[in-house]
Amino acid sequence: MIRLIGAALTVLSFSAHAYMTQVEAEYRYLNFAETIHLGQAKSLVAFSAEEQLLLVDAIWDAQEEGKMDVRDVLAAITSQAFPLSEQLRLAVIGHRAGERSEHSALATAVLTAMQEDKALATLVVSLQYDLHAMGLDELVDSARNLFPEETGWVAASERPVGDQTDLAIDLWNHEPDLSRYENGAYADGIKLYMFCRTNRLFACLLTLRGQNFERVLNADGSLWTQPSLASSSRGLPSYQRNGNTPAGIHHIDGVMPAADQQISFGKFRRLILDFVPTSANEAKTKSLLPTTSQEAGWWRPASVARDVGRSLFRIHGTGKTNELPTSSWFPFMRTSGCVAQRENTYNGIEYRDQRNLLDVLMKAQGLEVSYANEAKIKGFLFIIEINDEARAVTPADLKKMGIE
Repeated sequence: MIRLIGAALTVLSFSAHAYMTQVEAEYRYLNFAETIHLGQAKSLVAFSAEEQLLLVDAIWDAQEEGKMDVRDVLAAITSQAFPLSEQLRLAVIGHRAGERSEHSALATAVLTAMQEDKALATLVVSLQYDLHAMGLDELVDSARNLFPEETGWVAASERPVGDQTDLAIDLWNHEPDLSRYENGAYADGIKLYMFCRTNRLFACLLTLRGQNFERVLNADGSLWTQPSLASSSRGLPSYQRNGNTPAGIHHIDGVMPAADQQISFGKFRRLILDFVPTSANEAKTKSLLPTTSQEAGWWRPASVARDVGRSLFRIHGTGKTNELPTSSWFPFMRTSGCVAQRENTYNGIEYRDQRNLLDVLMKAQGLEVSYANEAKIKGFLFIIEINDEARAVTPADLKKMGIE
């Protein structure tokens, strides 16, 4: 998930409209974050609900970083016009910053609204520890009672999973019918698979099927694989902001326009990830899954993360260097929720994994490898935790599972 990088940004202007693209959203967030860090809170303006969510994200991150007192920022915001979800998050930020306001009116409004709002109830449960500190346990209890199944997946998002290798094998072998999904927009896209452990301090492993569901192989005929990391630098679960990359299904929707912010994101353009849209009983997500997975729940963390308002997920490299060679994730850098690729030189080896990934994805989609065609990359990223072992996933692990 995108975070402020500390570089000066050109202030961009966006008109209020019903839908903001991922590119617009990232730059809007970055402009909000820069404005906050420059101490210009009075110039913060957010018209649409999407902009208001991004503004709250930026304030949340500024407070969490602990480098500034955000109470002046909160005082400059007229939050009554914000969605209740964002009013609630602003109240949590204020409490964390030392404000001791009375929240009974907000709690009543949230309680009324979430009678018909699963996403709002899920957000409430995801904030349970903060709401407990604020004396709002009754709100959390009500959310759980209203949507016991949906909110139950919040706590289960980061649970030990036992052995899910059979589910992973079925997922790898299942070719979804994409002719009707999102009007066929992804019918000729690639399928990228990321096999992880529940312990995200260890590297996951990527492998790939092309636009015709063919296995993508190396020159020697072996299955193409590449390590990756899906670990929160703050050690947070995926249902919290800046937490681990959530297991489940993500759209791959091209790349950002430029390889900017290179300290954080590396020399190569970052891939854009987005959630499967919400649908009754998660029918859209289930349509992409084999029967064995549809009720298994391994994919639920992505749905929870979507419902609590997480956004701006990417796959990217980094300009930062891991200075902890004994860390279990070396030489990766942990992120705020994005999927990390190795970059820079370690022990005489130069890593350019993001460049390699972009090239492999273009070839798998039948595209010529070129800068222009990076923007045409599309498909799905499936992230599944195969078991609870405390070690990186290796090609030998996949081969043992029959994935080769």
